[in-house]
Amino acid sequence: MTYQDFISSYPEFNSVEKYPETIVEEKITYSGMEIDENKWGIYYSRGRRALTAHLLSMWYMNKMSGGTNRADIVMSKNPDVMVEFLGRKTGQVKPNPLDKTDYGVEYKRLMEIVAYSQPRQTIALY
Repeated sequence: MTYQDFISSYPEFNSVEKYPETIVEEKITYSGMEIDENKWGIYYSRGRRALTAHLLSMWYMNKMSGGTNRADIVMSKNPDVMVEFLGRKTGQVKPNPLDKTDYGVEYKRLMEIVAYSQPRQTIALY
């Protein structure tokens, strides 16, 4: 996937001031390292684009928070970038990082489709 391929699917990342092309290309590379094209089949491009968008969104939220806070982001709003962090109360469940952006949620949805479409493997007990 090229920079232009990604931007054509997610034009909201076309602002080079907010998302420098080098950062977008880096996240494209990272997403390719996490998704197996053979396993994802026809969902590969969609999944990779969604994961790239998620990684970019998380990068931008971290950048806007100064990159110093490693707490879990529970909610954020753009363009004003309001970020709310997970508290440290006992019993509070740590959220799945993919749930932190709409793009991550889409990636999770596609990942479930891919998982259910894989042939089941049986183990012979001898």
